[in-house]
Amino acid sequence: VVYPIFKWDFPGESSVAKIITLIEQWVIDSLANFGINCVRDERMQGVWLDGYKICSIGLSFLRWTSRHGFTINLNTPENRVENLAGCGLESSTTTCLQRLGHNLPRDKVIDSLIDTMPKILNRSTV
Repeated sequence: VVYPIFKWDFPGESSVAKIITLIEQWVIDSLANFGINCVRDERMQGVWLDGYKICSIGLSFLRWTSRHGFTINLNTPENRVENLAGCGLESSTTTCLQRLGHNLPRDKVIDSLIDTMPKILNRSTV
């Protein structure tokens, strides 16, 4: 689970939809560092791989400062996310990367997110 607490006030960040698109691209580019080619689906927010949702986004804002964030399903207990029917999706639409054949260490994914963030979000880490 990642909670990017940012003040979204840069040019082009004036809508929730645009911010969600930026976060989706951040995840897509971060996972591409491992050779995993994820996509966005314009009909439904999140990040998708092989027709399965592997990243969910849920944001809240207070004066354009984000609260809450997103989750990348790396390796979840059996049927934990597969049985969920969130966001109007059928159950078994959501899965984890491990079930799709990608066993990624959590610390490496975190490093990739940190390394990719400045390019996509125009922000640096402290």
